[in-house]
Amino acid sequence: MGLAVKELSKRYPSGAWGLQETSFQWRQGVLGLVGPVGAGKTTLLRMLCTVIAPTHGSIHWNGRDACRDPAHLRRTLGYLPQHLGVYPQASAREFLHYMAALKGLRGRTRRSRVDTLIERVGLLDSAHRKMGGYPSDLRRRVGLAQALLNDPQLLLVDDPGAGLDLEERSAFCALIGDHAAHRLVILATRDVRDVSPIASAIVLLKGGHVLRTADGREMCAPSDLLAMVRGMVWSVVVSADRLVEMRRKHFVSSVDRQSGQVRLHVIAPEQPVADAVPVSPTLEDAYAYCIHRDPLEIS
Repeated sequence: MGLAVKELSKRYPSGAWGLQETSFQWRQGVLGLVGPVGAGKTTLLRMLCTVIAPTHGSIHWNGRDACRDPAHLRRTLGYLPQHLGVYPQASAREFLHYMAALKGLRGRTRRSRVDTLIERVGLLDSAHRKMGGYPSDLRRRVGLAQALLNDPQLLLVDDPGAGLDLEERSAFCALIGDHAAHRLVILATRDVRDVSPIASAIVLLKGGHVLRTADGREMCAPSDLLAMVRGMVWSVVVSADRLVEMRRKHFVSSVDRQSGQVRLHVIAPEQPVADAVPVSPTLEDAYAYCIHRDPLEIS
């Protein structure tokens, strides 16, 4: 079982490139696609799930060309888009039964699968209610359940935390990670915190390009990203009125406001100011550092 993407590119009718010459291979576990808005993450996922065709390049699933034979991939695919349309007058259970029927599940098999997923994603107390009254976290849980109905070997998730607060995002991403054993999961997000607890590898995207490592790799382990800024992250506490000055003079990777003061993480090879204290880097520090460097190279 494996996914191979080679020199994948997409040019839209306007002439703009959504993605250019992206290549990687993935076989098992969670792969994080991380990048800012406009990086090409959604374009890549939409090509992988065969919703749009690439302009150049190829997608192979289990050795077969998915562009020429999309049905082979679609049979084993689960997809959660950033915005999933639901029927507000239907309950989650009714919606999932409808989606299961569209995916070819019948009778007892369908009932069993819907019941299992309602419990797995935490909808037992809400499955009978109309979805029009659901908050964002319950809608995302319904979306994940529909993506898992066919027990997909390949699960694609676009912006898992859309509309969720930090605690809800963490719980939702943990649910996705639970599905990754013996399967492939590709999770696209602009927030590296979504993938830090569950991803085995990360692909960084910016402006439609993959940020490659210095030795030419398209993906790297989270530990590799952390190593790039080890010994370069400093904690500094300043008054709020010094924040603009600090950002002008130094690379600030994070800001935490605390009752009139601001705690910053500054990335610099040497102590940036006299009272700066060295701290262990976070994946957010490493991501911020990489994404603002040369657009085509991580290190």
